[in-house]
Amino acid sequence: GAYAGYSDLLRGAYGVFAVTPKYVFEKGKLKVNVGLRLQKFFSDNDEKDLLEPEEWDGGVMLNPDIYASIALVNGFQPYVRIYNGTKINTMSSVQEGRNHFFNPLCFSLGNDTGYDLSAGFKGDFSTAFHYDVNARLNSYDETLMDYVAYSGKEHYVPAYLRSECDVFSVNALMNLRVKRFKADADFHYYHTKFQEDGSHAFAMPDFTFGLKAVYDITSRIYCGANMSYVHNREGDFYVNSQGVYSIPAWFDLGISGGYQFSRKL
Repeated sequence: GAYAGYSDLLRGAYGVFAVTPKYVFEKGKLKVNVGLRLQKFFSDNDEKDLLEPEEWDGGVMLNPDIYASIALVNGFQPYVRIYNGTKINTMSSVQEGRNHFFNPLCFSLGNDTGYDLSAGFKGDFSTAFHYDVNARLNSYDETLMDYVAYSGKEHYVPAYLRSECDVFSVNALMNLRVKRFKADADFHYYHTKFQEDGSHAFAMPDFTFGLKAVYDITSRIYCGANMSYVHNREGDFYVNSQGVYSIPAWFDLGISGGYQFSRKL
């Protein structure tokens, strides 16, 4: 269940309650988890365009939640997941997970609604190296995407747009643990296809990459390094005249370190 109530600029309240009965079947190396998600929406809003999707008519929605995997050999486990549902985007969740500058002047809040289909394989080589590689399709009836809004007099402000789009991705997650050394790496490829004509939000970057490594010098002292890369992102905007805008690619390097005085500090 989730509920959000706002006063002043947004003035409204909305929420969702969901129950997912599941049937779990396990036989040998096969595991199947079949669920049906029942969602009930409710709202009392003055500014409905900011808070809720048009299809929220107070009814109950039935959506699948299915997961299956099989452990073919030690350290190798193919899996598939089919899910459809709604995630409430509250102001606090957007500020924590996407953009801590987010506020009602960003013009939209909305929710993440649509299908999430994924298939891949995960496993490990001994106890030191673990991996998860998958392909994923998110078909959104609605989701928040980065946008640029025109507020008049050639002034543009950061905003969000509630978009209907398909996002296909290929993802690889890996981590290594060897005695005092540990490392985590992730790679993501994205292809974004918007369903509506007209103004588009910024598409997802073509690919991103991250790497973080930490070494324990002693039982109390550690140091590490990390790097992140995000490819450029393009968006089409129709304000006075058509234009294609781009968020440039960026690359970050960082270092970390720490000293543990005790188990509590």
